[in-house]
Amino acid sequence: MAKRSCIICGGATGSREHLFPAALGGRRVNAGIYCSEHNQALGPGAAVLAKQLRVINSILMVESDRDRKVAHYPVTVEDGRTLNVVGGHATLAARFDVTSDTPEVTTGTLNFQTDAQFQAWVKAQHDAGNRVEFGERQINPPKFYPGPRLELTFGGSNGLRAIAYLALTYFAHHFADAARTPALHDFKAYVLGQEAATRAGWAPVDAFANLPVNPFEFGHMIAVGVDTNGKAKALVSIFGSLNFAVDIAQLAEAEEARAMATFINPLARGAPADIHEVAIEPGGLGTVETDRSQQTLETAIADGIMQSALRILFEKISIYVNRRDATPLLMRLENIAARPVSDRSDAIATLLNEQLPTTMILQLCERVVSGLKLAFGATPETVPFIAMLDELLAFDPVRPSGLSENTETLMPAMRDIIGQQLLAATAGGVISIDILVEILAGERGARSISEMYVSVLNQLSNQLSADSSLDRAGS
Repeated sequence: MAKRSCIICGGATGSREHLFPAALGGRRVNAGIYCSEHNQALGPGAAVLAKQLRVINSILMVESDRDRKVAHYPVTVEDGRTLNVVGGHATLAARFDVTSDTPEVTTGTLNFQTDAQFQAWVKAQHDAGNRVEFGERQINPPKFYPGPRLELTFGGSNGLRAIAYLALTYFAHHFADAARTPALHDFKAYVLGQEAATRAGWAPVDAFANLPVNPFEFGHMIAVGVDTNGKAKALVSIFGSLNFAVDIAQLAEAEEARAMATFINPLARGAPADIHEVAIEPGGLGTVETDRSQQTLETAIADGIMQSALRILFEKISIYVNRRDATPLLMRLENIAARPVSDRSDAIATLLNEQLPTTMILQLCERVVSGLKLAFGATPETVPFIAMLDELLAFDPVRPSGLSENTETLMPAMRDIIGQQLLAATAGGVISIDILVEILAGERGARSISEMYVSVLNQLSNQLSADSSLDRAGS
């Protein structure tokens, strides 16, 4: 392809910008759209998208194309420590408490949750040319925290301007000549932050009804085109759930009516599985409505635009994470299932102690407790039972484990219950990922844990009744 001029200033191109932001899983570049200066000027648009969508990127473990790393999502917890959320799981961030600091020597206490964190820190210090000496080393048991509250904040003028930047880039990619006409002057000014006119806005899911089905589970999509009236427009979908319409321009010069849809797979590591491009009917882009351009995600949810889409997205993410986390266990369970029945029980117990994260058990317990509270309802008669449930699943930041004494006491029993379920599931000599997920994170496991909770509640209730009878007898 012949080298083209920058669509903003007409200068020389060659900056090799990512068509879709690298931090969100974009793998393809184009050296014929922007000059270096304007590629840098538009860079904050990509940064806005990456920052506002960081929580989903972290849970899905989307690798940046620049450094092949997954960005963590930091959350500050009750005791002031920072949790780094990656893949839907939280680990404590490394911490260095300085006790003395001179130009020659810095002394302090290092805190790491895992040995891998410690080794990575030591390597980073050596690579930086720092000499490190260690005194006493103490290994503490892992500490657990309540599941951090993750927030997805998106939209506003900056977020939606970033969506318009995506539309401009893909329009220039597919409509190179039209993107360099004066008709796009005002739209480019909007993308650069030089004009405040409404150009992008939230779109209801039915605006995408006439477009092809996204072939990727969490795929992004950018569809750009020109209709029969010379109107240039775009539809953009992030993770297949956050949907936007973009009003690009009314073209003054004749342009063939056509449209292209590009689907991006953020979970792919490279070509050819990273994108799918297809020509679509220009009418599939529908009528662009941008009167909601200043809305944040919270406002769009309140207005009902995003409620269903987000619910579906987070349900999909939950299923995906559960299956992903269960896969390493499945490989060992398949080997255990092929063993003689007499060997399976001990092998499953060993597997669960080595590989089943306590956080997964806690998440299953949280689901059970929430369900039981809902079933009990809020009545004077059920208040004591709800209080008991809160005591059976509680976190205590003062204790070394981070769990209350009651919760920590019940953990081995819960692990045994899961083990019994797995033993029953392997009775036929095979086990599937669907059954495993149902036991570890679904209805099957929740039902067994629920039975244990009800049994404990009955015991506590009987004890309370007995204590009350003794009190009355004593009085």
